[in-house]
Amino acid sequence: MLGADGRWAYASYVWAGDDAVRAPARGQMVTLPGGKAYAVPSTADCIACHGGARSPVLGFAALQLGPAVPALLREGLLKGAPAAWATRAPDFVAASPAEHAARGYLHGNCGHCHHGDVGDGGVPVPLRLALEVGQPPAPVDGAKVLRRAGTRNPYQQMPPLGTREIDAEGLALLAHHFNLENSP
Repeated sequence: MLGADGRWAYASYVWAGDDAVRAPARGQMVTLPGGKAYAVPSTADCIACHGGARSPVLGFAALQLGPAVPALLREGLLKGAPAAWATRAPDFVAASPAEHAARGYLHGNCGHCHHGDVGDGGVPVPLRLALEVGQPPAPVDGAKVLRRAGTRNPYQQMPPLGTREIDAEGLALLAHHFNLENSP
């Protein structure tokens, strides 16, 4: 949450009836409908992801807002965007709908950390997504991405926090994407 002083306060919230209440700073275990346990992130977990990002807001980015960006700019709901976005929504270059979907998945699930602006923990996977025609993304080791996205081993999984199950549909999308790139 952005405070009046311009600083971000990190916290997790849980539903309590029709309202949300702040979870303890240490985190909290809750039982979801169906009986599944879920670990609500601690304040330290929040800072681990949001604190090192370009922006503390990780829930959406200009690429994910897509065609809505020009209208959001006109309404004064976005600031700091390139002037060109006032008439043309941001997008990245993709040769096919499958590539567009895979690059969107990589952006939304990996690009918050793996963007080349900060240390990537010794795993150089820059995911610069081209916003202009003729700018391809940086090379990505597809086998490594699939291996890390396909495990929930806490020492190897990607994303490292916030996920408990493998996204089988996303993994299939990425496998298809990397196979297409490597085929003649």
